[in-house]
Amino acid sequence: MPAARLHQSSVMAALSVMVMFAWTMPAPAQTPPGGFTPSRLSTVRDGMAHTGATPSSDFASQLDLLEVEVLGETAEPQPWTAAFGTSGFHTNNAALNDINKVDDYFGVASAMVAFQPKITDSIAALLAVRQDVYRYDEFEALDFEYLEASAGATFRLAQVPNTVATLRYVYTRLTGNDWDSAFFEDHGIAAGLSTRWRYSETFGLVAGVNAQVCLAPQPSSGRRDDYSVYVAAVIRPVEKLEITAGYTGSYFAYGFAGRDDFNHVLRVGAVFRPVRWFWIGASASYAFNYSNVDAFDYGAFTAGLGMGAEFHF
Repeated sequence: MPAARLHQSSVMAALSVMVMFAWTMPAPAQTPPGGFTPSRLSTVRDGMAHTGATPSSDFASQLDLLEVEVLGETAEPQPWTAAFGTSGFHTNNAALNDINKVDDYFGVASAMVAFQPKITDSIAALLAVRQDVYRYDEFEALDFEYLEASAGATFRLAQVPNTVATLRYVYTRLTGNDWDSAFFEDHGIAAGLSTRWRYSETFGLVAGVNAQVCLAPQPSSGRRDDYSVYVAAVIRPVEKLEITAGYTGSYFAYGFAGRDDFNHVLRVGAVFRPVRWFWIGASASYAFNYSNVDAFDYGAFTAGLGMGAEFHF
């Protein structure tokens, strides 16, 4: 968190990179929606990582229109991509701490539009906008919206087969259940390197490294620089079905309390695609976080179902 790109749609779905809203069970809020606190921002970011929609994920490399693929048939890439979908999840640790564990259901709605015109055979420009909306059943104070707009380029490395590098400017904005007032904004730089191996018609591997660095966080105490590595197996046992199993390990350098975290996420997912543009999927992940601030040591299990549509033109 898959022909002229790692069957992008399947990876986005199977690894839940485009996770989306499926349901929000009506219930009264236990605490009123709040503004910015460093711990709340940490919960928001880590929660996105557990569903696969982390801001530090190499979103651009999953949209590349260069001729990189693990599974699937070769096809002429199209410069425009639009994707929409919904997913619903259950987690046994909504607040992401081991002091006050609470379980909850939550839903995610996502929409994305990207434009990637080819500049040369090995370089494509990238413009993309993505909006995610998170809504919790019981703990409505955790509700938020995430907006990301990015511009950059993807580069196919001729010296390394099936490898793509990305470099992007990224603007992010987080709002708390009201869409108007942002509790966090940032301008940053994201870079990634992704490589793929295809061993057979039914089995392949994906691996890569990502980094996203804050340049102008507001407020400054919300600063977090992300560095991650990931690997995933992609299996296609039958036509139209893909199964993925992967690991993401991250180092988070925070801008408050001298905090440093090592975060680990194990994730499995399955995607069925009855037609090329529509997918139905399920995923489960277990995350464990080790921090030099004891309050942020935790483990969390998250599982969900989703469906979505994507179009290339």
